[in-house]
Amino acid sequence: MSFIESLKEKIASRKKSKEAIKKYGCDVVKGSVSFGEVITLYGLMYVAPQKNTDVHKAVIANHEKLEEAKLRFIYLPSINRLIMEMSDNGELQAMCEYLNPTVGKVSYTEDNALTYDDLRKAYLHGLSDNDSYIVVLFEKLKDKTSLVKPIGGIFTDYVVVRLHSTKQKSLLQEMQMISEFSSNVINQKYREVYNLLPKDEKFKIAKDVWYEASFRIALENAKIDPDCKELIDETVKKLIEFDTKGIDAMAVYKLIGEKLCKPGRLLIDKNYRIWLPDFGNKEVVLHPASKAVFLLFLRHPEGIYFKELPKYKDELLALYLKVDKRESVQDTKTTIENLIDSSNNSINEKCSRIKCAFLQVLHYELASWYFIDGEKGFPKTIQLPRELVTWEEQPNLVSF
Repeated sequence: MSFIESLKEKIASRKKSKEAIKKYGCDVVKGSVSFGEVITLYGLMYVAPQKNTDVHKAVIANHEKLEEAKLRFIYLPSINRLIMEMSDNGELQAMCEYLNPTVGKVSYTEDNALTYDDLRKAYLHGLSDNDSYIVVLFEKLKDKTSLVKPIGGIFTDYVVVRLHSTKQKSLLQEMQMISEFSSNVINQKYREVYNLLPKDEKFKIAKDVWYEASFRIALENAKIDPDCKELIDETVKKLIEFDTKGIDAMAVYKLIGEKLCKPGRLLIDKNYRIWLPDFGNKEVVLHPASKAVFLLFLRHPEGIYFKELPKYKDELLALYLKVDKRESVQDTKTTIENLIDSSNNSINEKCSRIKCAFLQVLHYELASWYFIDGEKGFPKTIQLPRELVTWEEQPNLVSF
């Protein structure tokens, strides 16, 4: 089959899919859905027009029935009321401080609440501001099953459907049809059609950070003041209520932004043990080879290309002998040779172990400040600002 014939076949297939969508009564106007990914329905988020229309009035009048219909309907005013209530009684502050002790004062008011304008900018670029829409949000299964959720993320899988119903019965029917259509998208049907629809500009919004299961597991592993347990129980109840209403924590992310991701101090003591004073003075435990690699990159804020590691052979060897005095020089040299060998995967393995070690004690967005990472073709670095790094004793490195 020639390229032209193949292209014609794909266009015909997409056209057929677009026609099939119409049977659900869904006015699909835009979307972006991954091929080959396992996805689940996250929620049906309502985005209001700029002016008051008959469709918008119908949604306002019937939003409670839509929320009760088990369609995972997400209604922004309900979400804002929940978060403001949590802010007023201190639950929001307690939850944020648990995630990051350095977060500072947190409040949620009408002045900083998430708005429909924020949602329009996120998903409706290029569409009319005078229509009402349902944005069907899909979540990748690999993200949903992860215990550690990124604070800041992007819903890259979504479909925008224009709403038309102006009465309760027809509105419920339209929402049910959208839900049924969404199930077919999840089951791999119609995904090819979205290549013909306009793509949205990337807009960073938060994904759901606080799932009940991961939150409870985290609490079980934490030392909680008994006086705080009652407040935490109430917080967990609110989180469950968030989930039943389809909240995805966008409003909380808008509120606290990068505060939850603010890095803390790093202390290297005289025995080269690694501590995090601002996060419960937790120790980051690394094996000697991984620790030597971490310390090397910590000493070079400008970054290091992996292919240029042989230039740092002596420094890496000296650091290794500082952190592990038990191993012989000859055995250490063999380890270092493997680390700087571009045909060997040893350096990538050590970077992965460093990442895992920090994720043992911090959530992803905080831990990522301490990773050895970088774009392809650029030096690998540790992003942590060096003014936050304290060495109790600067290593006196001897050349070999």
